[in-house]
Amino acid sequence: MKAIFKEITALLDEIPVLKWVDEDKGQLNFERPPVLFPCALVEIQINKTEDLNRNIQNCDAIILVRLAWNFNGETSTKTPELARDKSLQYYDDVEAVRQKLHGYESDHFNALSRKQFYPEKRPDAIKVVAMPFAFSFRETTDN
Repeated sequence: MKAIFKEITALLDEIPVLKWVDEDKGQLNFERPPVLFPCALVEIQINKTEDLNRNIQNCDAIILVRLAWNFNGETSTKTPELARDKSLQYYDDVEAVRQKLHGYESDHFNALSRKQFYPEKRPDAIKVVAMPFAFSFRETTDN
């Protein structure tokens, strides 16, 4: 899984707007998160495995990408259009991530498929959206 994590984070690091790409270790739970905004925090989850034989498993997994911005914009319909567009820039950032990851495949895993997009409610000025990407890969053991 380390190779998958490194490959995905390297892809995200190619997106110019992202200033910080890291494993999600709960950084956004701090009053002053130890990241640069906007950031992408990544986590791999295995949802299901299937034994093909005693040494090989197919794994269905999710790469959860959480994008975060230090958000202080205005998005109301009463906001002047230029200011509102600047505040809604995060949608363009989300689209850049989707464009980079959806459909991407490698020798380590099959094509990524974005499954959801959902904002997380927070009591602070940090805007967070999560995007899970489904994929599968095969793991082998040496014994």
